[in-house]
Amino acid sequence: MPLSPPVPTLAPTLEPLIAGALLHLPGIGPVREQRLRDAGLDSWAAIQSTASWPLAETLHAPICAVIAQNQHDLECDRLLPLCQTLRPIDHWRILAEHFPRAAWFDIETTGLDRDSAIAMIACYHQGELHYFYEHENLDDFLELLAEIKLLVSFNGASFDVPRVLDYFHIPELPCAHLDLRWLCYHQAHRGGLKAIARTMGIHRPEDIESLAGDDAIRLWKAWRRTSDPAFKTLLTRYCAADVVLLPLVTECALREKEIFLECLAAPDLWSLLPAHAPVPEFHEEYPSAASSLSVTASRRSRLKFFR
Repeated sequence: MPLSPPVPTLAPTLEPLIAGALLHLPGIGPVREQRLRDAGLDSWAAIQSTASWPLAETLHAPICAVIAQNQHDLECDRLLPLCQTLRPIDHWRILAEHFPRAAWFDIETTGLDRDSAIAMIACYHQGELHYFYEHENLDDFLELLAEIKLLVSFNGASFDVPRVLDYFHIPELPCAHLDLRWLCYHQAHRGGLKAIARTMGIHRPEDIESLAGDDAIRLWKAWRRTSDPAFKTLLTRYCAADVVLLPLVTECALREKEIFLECLAAPDLWSLLPAHAPVPEFHEEYPSAASSLSVTASRRSRLKFFR
């Protein structure tokens, strides 16, 4: 049975979160933002109603015009323009307020080249993990996207989303998208998703803890060559584990901002992965994960943005 999606509890002193974003407003940078907050103008409503404007008067009207559009988007539940308008440093506000509605996804590709095809997609949506594979049901991912309001990835803006748009020949996603990489980056968490998760004390299941992106490519090729379902299962566990890491890392990152979410416990999320099964020996052209560690290390520079 699918697990119920998590329900967030927000710290009352931080509400409303989205309406506290100021850096996207016309003429506002970090210095002017601080001047507004020092003057007690730390929300859209406060700026609209103030009788004492601390900045140049010519800024007030265009700022209020943008705020009015933002408020209209909020009232109409339009997350896509809000994600496109707010600065990445403020995207955590959207993610915190809409955490229960978020879907989380990751892709694996058939190679490291820019024109490599999508091998599979894993997506956690409404308490259930969904899997899509090349040559099987990859096109069904578009149907799931139609149900999603907010899609979250790690480094997806640079990697996963462009690959999806190119594969399906669509100009943009039909839903809002947030890149968790920037929430982590602005809280001094640098590196890939797995490395950041480890610093937060989050670890993948033991059988996939040492696997990296190029191991996933080997698993895909071994499965396509041999049709052995064990390779497919391990590939799926690897990709799904990265998806499970996304809400867990988000919960930890938002906790650092004193925003506490009632996220599903890690054991419950890991239990959604396909059951672990013994994997047969790789052929010579597909070395085992253990024997490929040195190869993986030598490719780290190429995998800078490969989770």
